[in-house]
Amino acid sequence: MPIAISDDHLMLGGTAADMLENRDARGAARALLEAPEEALPEMWDEIAGLGWLGLHVPEDLGGSGFGLEELVVVVEELGRAVAPGPFVPTVIAGAVLASADEEDAAKLVRGLVDGSVTAGVALAADVGLDGGAVFGQCEAVLGGGLAQLFVVTAGDDVVVVERGDGVTVEVPPNLDPSRRSAKVTFDGAEGIVVRGARSHLVDVARLVLSAEAVGVARECTQLAAAYARERQQFGRPIAMFQAVKHHCANMSVASEMATAAVWDAARASATGGDQFSFAAAVAATLAAPAADLCANLNTQVHGGIAITWESDAHLYMRRATALLNFLDAPRAAEDLVDLTRR
Repeated sequence: MPIAISDDHLMLGGTAADMLENRDARGAARALLEAPEEALPEMWDEIAGLGWLGLHVPEDLGGSGFGLEELVVVVEELGRAVAPGPFVPTVIAGAVLASADEEDAAKLVRGLVDGSVTAGVALAADVGLDGGAVFGQCEAVLGGGLAQLFVVTAGDDVVVVERGDGVTVEVPPNLDPSRRSAKVTFDGAEGIVVRGARSHLVDVARLVLSAEAVGVARECTQLAAAYARERQQFGRPIAMFQAVKHHCANMSVASEMATAAVWDAARASATGGDQFSFAAAVAATLAAPAADLCANLNTQVHGGIAITWESDAHLYMRRATALLNFLDAPRAAEDLVDLTRR
């Protein structure tokens, strides 16, 4: 079952799925595999027009006034479609800046909500401040290739830097070219400091990225099961062979466990605090490995055809591997233990 449970959420998820299918989001991701440069997806303006970028942002900041519970429903569908573009890092940045006390940070939210500004996010950054200037380096900024705004950790704080003077962006070859990460160097760039926001950034990022991982896991499970029912070997569908059954069953179990954890974290986001941090860490611990497992087992169930360029299996493998790196399940598990001991 999907993250969506209520009728309203199911309708929202269905609308998102239909739009992504009609706009061939998966095909758009494939088109970027060999593209020399990344461009915003053609459906970006439509996504902004539907209000998805501001689902979780208060109305007084230009958003729809809902919450992360609604946002993760859309993000799951984006994961299922392995949709390209900077949607995920942009909504993560929007959530953090919308809750900031700093007025300068809150002013940046409207651009993120209407789609005129895209963001890149880094949870592991070697960044410091010197008299209001930002110095340091981020080895992997999610969505950094297209980002006009960078939201990165700096100790217990978060630093927000607009692309411009003192900012160098290098986009190396990416395993997932449909959403390119970048190496970003700050050399005296002007930035806004959001005090004590690191924990909130990590929690929101874990929730949103886990929702996308659930979408990847669920779609891989469905693709594998559908192929197993159709593929004939030795006069019968391969779904009748025990080894294939076990693969599909393991995929389903991993997907369902991750889905439940993301749903719980989304509910906890309404109250915040340690409960949200705990639930988000649980989600990251389960969802990232689930996406990786399901992408790999989907490849195994499809067999040789999955190794071909024409198959979509490698699109999901690319996204799952990238998510595995950014979610960093071992670190999330360590944080989970620390929170339990408090």
